[in-house]
Amino acid sequence: MKKLVIMGVLLCSAILLIGAQAGFAHPKKTINVAVEDCFNGIDDDGDSFVDCLDADCAGAQDVGCDTGLPGICGEGKVTCVDLAAQCVQNNQPVPEVCDDGLDNDCDGFIDAADSDCATEEDKVTICHIPRGNPARAHTITIDAESLSNHLAHGDTIGPCENSSKRHKKQPLIKTPKKAKRHPKGL
Repeated sequence: MKKLVIMGVLLCSAILLIGAQAGFAHPKKTINVAVEDCFNGIDDDGDSFVDCLDADCAGAQDVGCDTGLPGICGEGKVTCVDLAAQCVQNNQPVPEVCDDGLDNDCDGFIDAADSDCATEEDKVTICHIPRGNPARAHTITIDAESLSNHLAHGDTIGPCENSSKRHKKQPLIKTPKKAKRHPKGL
């Protein structure tokens, strides 16, 4: 009989809980079911899980944040992802728009400073001296933003001196063979 009473109490409790979750209330008793506030540091719904650790908060978003990424990818929202609050970027990189004042492709360069927007005015002629092989120096044209890298390893601004001579093939000079000796008397 004791088991039957316990089973009855459990069954009644389960019915009340299900009814409360569905919005029905016991005529003499009001049951409040709390909803988890996902960013307040409190276990609001009493299930022993706080904020993003509560499965009820999966995908919940809060305030804006800085992702640390350049350009339009830098703005984000604090979001519950994989049971943790993470700063998730609002925008993905897109091709650079060359006159909007934004870093659209999230590479850290804006408009004219971005090589995607380079024009002939943004080019520089240099004497490129390959590392370890200065004899192969030759004139090239590069994006202005690459200039500091080239200068750092020894290239110089402007065309190489005698650049045109360096690219011409040198004629093959044949050395004369020793004349054959003929036997005396011939």
